[in-house]
Amino acid sequence: MTAWHPKRFVGFMCHYMLASRPASADKNLDAKYGEDAIAIFLREADRNRTDPKDYIIKVFGGGNMFPKDRSCQLPAFGCLGETCAHVSCRNVTLGREILKQHGLKISAEHVGGTGHRQIIFDIWSGDVWMRHISIP
Repeated sequence: MTAWHPKRFVGFMCHYMLASRPASADKNLDAKYGEDAIAIFLREADRNRTDPKDYIIKVFGGGNMFPKDRSCQLPAFGCLGETCAHVSCRNVTLGREILKQHGLKISAEHVGGTGHRQIIFDIWSGDVWMRHISIP
């Protein structure tokens, strides 16, 4: 996820690995969890005296790194179903839900599929370049 404030030229970028923390995890915010990463963004927006709703939000990722596992049933995006057990599907679903809960709109996204993405985020312009490397 990237978030960019077009008037203040401040931005945020995160790459979380898991949707939510296990109950046994340390209670300090940790950006490897989606819930925490978005909480950190909201905290930092407040520190910068900006409204999170003024940021341009873009979402990337959720690629299935194990495409031979056919438990995701929806083609093209590798599922993204709410009840899917795949980490990638849970990450995308949770990210969308939390952003929506906070009234944050996604202006662009490239999610699902197989493989990984490489992201370049220009804080000055808010431009994001993405390269998707699919796994056949």
